[in-house]
Amino acid sequence: MAPSILEFQEVDTVKEYFRVQDSFRDGYNHDTLPKGVLEMTPEGIAAIKESSEEEYKYDLFISYSTRDSKAARKINDTAEANGLTCFLAERDLKGGDEWADRIREALNNSREVVILVTPNSVESLWVQRELGAAWVLTKRITPILLNYAVKALPDFYKSKQCRKYRDLEKFCDEVLKRKQ
Repeated sequence: MAPSILEFQEVDTVKEYFRVQDSFRDGYNHDTLPKGVLEMTPEGIAAIKESSEEEYKYDLFISYSTRDSKAARKINDTAEANGLTCFLAERDLKGGDEWADRIREALNNSREVVILVTPNSVESLWVQRELGAAWVLTKRITPILLNYAVKALPDFYKSKQCRKYRDLEKFCDEVLKRKQ
């Protein structure tokens, strides 16, 4: 029988972390694992900390290419007009911020991630990194399509239910229902 997740909230080495992860492979329903975040501890390499709804600072993390800032601002403005809180890098990153650290912190503190999918964003290394981090953190990821054909989507996006940019209000309603 697989061990309880509670028995392994902290680990001391990377090897121990992967041993614990391997122990869940057989006979354990991964869908029931608590959503969590990875964090560094003074005592060890990494720990898994369970997240709760009230810990989230942002409802949405908006991932986009800087070339698409205007469209990203519209997603932000529509979401905030509907009562959602958003992380938008161009607004929330301040001079002197270690931006990679702030991006990681914002992803950890967001309930969901929106990827603005455009010809620019599918070529953006940082959008790809944010997407990968969101996936590792088991965040709900919703691609928002702007000037991008569904047939041309990269494989990962094809497995996700996408929303069209023109349907932002509908998307915000969906997020609000999940938030309740």
